Amino acid sequence: MKPGQLLTLICTHTAQKTALIQSIIHELIPTEGSIQIGGVDMSTVASQYPKGLIGYCPQEIILFQDLTVMQHFEYFAGIKGVRDILEIETLIFRLNLNRDRDLVVS
Repeated sequence: MKPGQLLTLICTHTAQKTALIQSIIHELIPTEGSIQIGGVDMSTVASQYPKGLIGYCPQEIILFQDLTVMQHFEYFAGIKGVRDILEIETLIFRLNLNRDRDLVVS
């Protein structure tokens, strides 16, 4: 793949995708074959994949019942490395969530 391209895994069984992701992040040790990301053999990387080279988006919706809408945006923005509060505020405005920003998700 070329830099900036996205890869989507579509499998009939969730276990297949899970096994691949677990192999990449060293939760599962492959019995054969190899995985390379950014030219790096994942079997030679100590304990974690190189940060910033891959991302994982689970198909389940992940919400924390004790956080507000705004706190969710701040949390997930932090994971992505976004620290600019104005960028988060702009997204909340564009998604028309201004009036719900302080509501606790339940």
